[in-house]
Amino acid sequence: MPALILSLLLLLPGVATPSQARVAVSIVPLQSWASQLLGEGAEVQVLIGPGQSPELFEPTARQLTNLATAELLFIVGAPFESALLPRLRGMFPELRVVELGQAIERIDTEAAAGADGHGAPDPHIWLDPMNAALLIEEMAAHLAAREGADKEAIQERANELAAAMRELHGKLRHELAPLAGQQLLSYHPALAYYAAAFGLQQVAVESGGIEPGAGHLTRLAAQTEGQMLRVLIVEPQFAPQRARAVAETLELEVVVFDPLGEDLVSGLNELSRQLLDASAVEDQP
Repeated sequence: MPALILSLLLLLPGVATPSQARVAVSIVPLQSWASQLLGEGAEVQVLIGPGQSPELFEPTARQLTNLATAELLFIVGAPFESALLPRLRGMFPELRVVELGQAIERIDTEAAAGADGHGAPDPHIWLDPMNAALLIEEMAAHLAAREGADKEAIQERANELAAAMRELHGKLRHELAPLAGQQLLSYHPALAYYAAAFGLQQVAVESGGIEPGAGHLTRLAAQTEGQMLRVLIVEPQFAPQRARAVAETLELEVVVFDPLGEDLVSGLNELSRQLLDASAVEDQP
């Protein structure tokens, strides 16, 4: 049956040819790095496109066709990847799946978000720039090992990208030092690695994928009084309208941050700037 499906998919118009789709990734940040490492003209296929929710992801016929021609698929150990992998391995037994960052220590989602008990590991490991540097270097090693790869060029680009991430880490550590120990409220618990990297504490509205009830909001309202930055960090992929309603209830400013954005440096710089701006407003007499 998989062979029949694949044969039908290959008849679709406008799909990528094998020469165009040799590398695939699960999320946009990985796509950005792979494209930069491979250089001009590289076409890297991505499963979760800009603005899409991993929780609602279902691969399209076009994506499955592109995966049929891919040599490598880079992933980061996210739940949606784990759910999808058995299906992909059944359809594409020759596809080599590389899970990046397996040596990075994972942070428990619920514990890091200030909740009781334990949850699944937070998959957003790249939101600590030091981790991002490691992911880039690991990805580069696999890309350089491909037959016919320009190893020297890939390594040079990897050195530059990784250095930029480490520089970003140092810059933000310095800029965010005045906020050390502060709590930041996020609607979805995705900021564990960012918070840990820069001395902050994440508190999440959503716990275990469950929307907040009245009692939870009451407790958060008490916490926000002088205990945390008066912002609510919202991801565009997760219930933005509900999140804005919560922010209005708690009288918090909404800060939109996309952890799946293409430009991690710009995204983390902007998030940090908005947190610092919020702190400056609170410090005013």
